[in-house]
Amino acid sequence: MTFAPRPQGLLNGDKYWAKSKPTYANLNKDDFISVRDRGATGNGRDDDTNAIQAAIKSAAESNKILYFEHGMTIKRLPYLQV
Repeated sequence: MTFAPRPQGLLNGDKYWAKSKPTYANLNKDDFISVRDRGATGNGRDDDTNAIQAAIKSAAESNKILYFEHGMTIKRLPYLQV
């Protein structure tokens, strides 16, 4: 099997650059915005585009972290505007 070459900018000798997942231990629940709390149903039937867009805008304006709850089903991706 042939692998794609790794970009030199991401290499340090034979080690490949990686970034750890973000941790939120220093944040409290008020630092997060839920798309469901902003009106998205996430049931796969309803069009949640407007609710998702409103949640994105709200999170960006308030400098908070937007999250989608486990089990949310997105029917189609919205055109994202911040």
